[in-house]
Amino acid sequence: MTTTTTATPAPEATGMGTGGGNGSASSSAAPDPRAQGGLDLATVSAALKLLHGDIKGSVIELRIIPPRRGGNTLDGYFEDIKYLLLEVRAYDGRQQIYAGIHPRPARLLSRAKNHLARAEGAKQMDIEDVTAFVVDIDPVRPKGEAATDAELALAMRVAEQIRNDFIAMGWPGPIRVMSGNGTHIVFCFPPVHIRDDAHRAEVAAMLLAFES
Repeated sequence: MTTTTTATPAPEATGMGTGGGNGSASSSAAPDPRAQGGLDLATVSAALKLLHGDIKGSVIELRIIPPRRGGNTLDGYFEDIKYLLLEVRAYDGRQQIYAGIHPRPARLLSRAKNHLARAEGAKQMDIEDVTAFVVDIDPVRPKGEAATDAELALAMRVAEQIRNDFIAMGWPGPIRVMSGNGTHIVFCFPPVHIRDDAHRAEVAAMLLAFES
C-alpha cells in the first residue's frame, strides 16, 4: 500500500471525462448544462464548490489529456462554472479530465477564458493560494495490473483510518474519491496566501511532510 500527498498545484484527477468546443463566449449566454442528461454534473459542480468555495470568486483550471500519446492536451481557465460543465460533459467518457484543486489567479484567464484551447497550463509558481492537500492511497501491485477487490477494500480501510486520525486532531471531514485502483482523500482548509518564493517553499515542505 502506498500513500502519497500531492503538494504541488498541478491539476488533480476528479473522476470527470472528455470533449469539446474551444470558442470563447460570454457567461450571460451560456446554457445551463446541469439540466442535461448523462454525466451527473450536479455532483461535479458540488465537488468543485467544496474545493473552491464560492465559484464566482474563483478561477478553476480544467485540463483534458488524450488517452494516447500524440494527442493535444487542452487547458482552460473558468470563472463561470456553466462553461466548465459544458466542456466536462462534452469530453466525458472520451478523454481524461483533470481540474485544479487550488484556485488559479485571475490573470491566467488571458490564456483561455471560459473555454478549452491549446493553452499553457498552470505551474507551481503560478499558484498564489493553497486551499487543500491530497492523500492518494494505492495498493502496491505489478505495473499495469488493476487492483483486486481485496486491495481496494484495504485502501478504503487505510483511508478511513487516516480520516479518523485527522478528525481526532480537529480537522474537518475530508472529501473521499475513488481513483480507479485506490482512493484519495482531500483535506480542505482556509486559503493560505503565498507571500513570496520562500513562503512557497515552506508551504510545499509542510505538505510534503505527509508523503510516505
